[in-house]
Amino acid sequence: MTRAVVITGCSGGIGQAMVSHFHNEGWQVCGIDRRHPAPELPLDEFIQAEIADPAEIGRVVEIIRGRDQVDALVNNAAVAIDKPFREVTIDDWQQTIDVNVRAAFFLTQGLVDLLSDAAGAVVNISSVHAIATTSNVTSYATSKGALLALSRALAVELARQNVRINAILPGAIDTDMLSAGLSRNDQRQAATARAHVL
Repeated sequence: MTRAVVITGCSGGIGQAMVSHFHNEGWQVCGIDRRHPAPELPLDEFIQAEIADPAEIGRVVEIIRGRDQVDALVNNAAVAIDKPFREVTIDDWQQTIDVNVRAAFFLTQGLVDLLSDAAGAVVNISSVHAIATTSNVTSYATSKGALLALSRALAVELARQNVRINAILPGAIDTDMLSAGLSRNDQRQAATARAHVL
């Protein structure tokens, strides 16, 4: 029987790579993102949703439950706010936590019965920033640390329901999100250098 995977953040760099990999391995792939994916991305189903919104998470869960099979969930969607600690706003903080942690929690909760029926797995894409970070990514690093802690807690609790939980902590990967962050950092450094010259 063909296995089915749900991948959030399917339109981003890591998401696209995972979609292609699962497709090449013969899985049915359902992708979720707020942006439409590239036309050539081999998705069997696409759900456009803003998973920072709890109502949207509920809508997504209802759609996927109608499929009756989920063998794996990959919580990959992420927001990275690249700002000095003093400049992070409440909205920056909330958006980061909502996308990077809350969505993973409630998507897993909403799909846990299907995952249990399939003796399936959840893969949470955390980050090296969960354990070794740098400046100007405080909210991102915090959210990825929380996602790692969530993975540990769920691994213990859901083992008895035959659901495996794993977290992956990637380092720097050449994606649009990384490039945007590096560009902002370069601009800040240039502005600082100009200020010192003046």
